Amino acid sequence: MSSAKSPLPRVVFVEDEALLRGLLVEFFHRSGLFEVVGAYGDGTEAIAQIGLLRPDIVVLDLQLPGMHGRSVVESVNRLSRPPKVLVLSSSTNPLLVRELLKMGVSGILQKGISAGYVLAAAERVLSGGICLELPEGDLRDLALAPFSARNPGLTSREVEILDLVARGKRSKEIASLLGLSVRTVEKHRENLMRKLGVKDMGGLMRYAAQNGLIPFVAAKPAVSPH
Repeated sequence: MSSAKSPLPRVVFVEDEALLRGLLVEFFHRSGLFEVVGAYGDGTEAIAQIGLLRPDIVVLDLQLPGMHGRSVVESVNRLSRPPKVLVLSSSTNPLLVRELLKMGVSGILQKGISAGYVLAAAERVLSGGICLELPEGDLRDLALAPFSARNPGLTSREVEILDLVARGKRSKEIASLLGLSVRTVEKHRENLMRKLGVKDMGGLMRYAAQNGLIPFVAAKPAVSPH
């Protein structure tokens, strides 16, 4: 007597780089381990569809045009049955990593990692695990250890903006990424400098460097043509 096959876990991709998005979709489809139910290049469309598609997991690029991936996580968390979220990010800023974990993200991978690793991480996350691909050494410890001394009452939005400032983004770029006005971004930067006890942008960058907040950018591995 044969039993019916269990349905494959459903996955949605939110990635603005069309080439990478297509690569992940193809790799997951060919694996036979997942059903790809959606792939989107911007967060606004993804948010509208994820509630309808009811995926088991969302693979999410953190830096999206017009919206930070953190806003997608917030929206997903409000669903009656929120999916697991696996984040792809070029930044492993410890404050941002800590914030994402507090929000319930199940995995954080450096962008540029192989599609096979993303697949393995998705399987691990769906089995109830946490998957973090961070640089070795002190940064991993810093990201996972309590950081109240390094996070003096910063709001979630201020953590987000500190991450972007540390990556060298200007106010106009930050405003575009987060869907805010330039004036609002400048106000957040002023609050950051006040809370961190620095007087100018140079001081803010020095604080970021001295406290391990300058993000680590992973080198992209060579892609085999085969």
